[in-house]
Amino acid sequence: MTEKQKVNIPVSFEQSVEDDLKKKGKDKGARVKKADIDALYSKLNFITGKVSDTRIVCTAYLDGFAIADGFSSTIDPKTFDEEIGCKIALKNCSLKAYDKLWELEGYLLSRALNRASSKAEKPNVIIPKKKIIT
Repeated sequence: MTEKQKVNIPVSFEQSVEDDLKKKGKDKGARVKKADIDALYSKLNFITGKVSDTRIVCTAYLDGFAIADGFSSTIDPKTFDEEIGCKIALKNCSLKAYDKLWELEGYLLSRALNRASSKAEKPNVIIPKKKIIT
């Protein structure tokens, strides 16, 4: 297994979405931002390894937690090239990891907002019932 460099993700789509949100005034609320994902992406570690005569696997890790896998393979071992296979597996893994970060961060934000909303609606206060003394 070897550690490899990350693939730079094309930013044109995400940036166009950010620009559209800004133009429409929809960029002020709670949401996951591209800058947040880019910051997390920069912390990813990618490890590739040859697992057979025709297959390379790459795994993306964030803080030791595997978040995405990518692979490359050929049918005929005669056409297999490990360097090219690593390059393809890394690209596939990088794209999946980038998408997975959006998904995971979206879940975390949604969960935090739901918990905050629940606490606001249901205060954590116990009101004792009055006892009647006879």
